[in-house]
Amino acid sequence: MFEVLLEEDSFNQKALENRFVEEATPHFQSFWEHMGPVERSICATLASGGTVDPRDELQELQRHGSF
Repeated sequence: MFEVLLEEDSFNQKALENRFVEEATPHFQSFWEHMGPVERSICATLASGGTVDPRDELQELQRHGSF
């Protein structure tokens, strides 16, 4: 955020969003690549607005340190 503010004349929400996506994408790609199929399925379900049974899937993520 500070870098974007230094580069822009005023606050620019779109520039901030673009910078976040640019810098965060490689980290999320790395997380995704190291997840197993169960973790990927849970994350995809949650990202699409679905729900998971926290007694099962969420505990599995917590056990692997993914959540």
